[in-house]
Amino acid sequence: IKRHGGPGMPLPTRSESWQPPKHLFCYAYSPSLIPRPNDWPANIHVPGCLYLPEPPGWEPPPALTDFLASGPAPVYMGFGSMRSERPAETAELVLEALRRTGLRGVLHRGWGGVEPADVPDSVLLVESVPHYWLLPRMAAVVHHGGAGTTAAGLRAGIPSVLVPHFADQPFWGKADFQAGVRPTHLQRTRLSLA
Repeated sequence: IKRHGGPGMPLPTRSESWQPPKHLFCYAYSPSLIPRPNDWPANIHVPGCLYLPEPPGWEPPPALTDFLASGPAPVYMGFGSMRSERPAETAELVLEALRRTGLRGVLHRGWGGVEPADVPDSVLLVESVPHYWLLPRMAAVVHHGGAGTTAAGLRAGIPSVLVPHFADQPFWGKADFQAGVRPTHLQRTRLSLA
């Protein structure tokens, strides 16, 4: 790829590429959550959250549908791709919280290796399940606060608790709290049963 005047795709110069309104910028978050600033130029748009399309032919595993049908709506707990230095401790903390509250749970293993040694009948371990299908069937969601999971929780209309790990996750926890749609987020390093 070369700049103007050479063979290949003609790319604009650096100064040309940032001049409005030649290029469209889209920020994929809900303007109901964070209003679009009035001083942004006309070429910057906030169309709302983007969601993955439903996987063609996807069906929930029978173990999951059986679990959901066997009692009240559970709490979904998952930290996505977030790694934990102590995954066994995190798993035990989650299980004990569910036990103390008398709630059922769906626990996503994720990349963090959350794999309890002994799982009670009131908890189901799952691999990846599309949020568009799963979260509307949950009583609440406890998650890492990534942009996608945050949007999916809001879309499902269920209570959400964010446990940010890093990057943009504390931002979404603060934004949701300031918008009045959830309590303040929990510090990952301070999680406890107290």
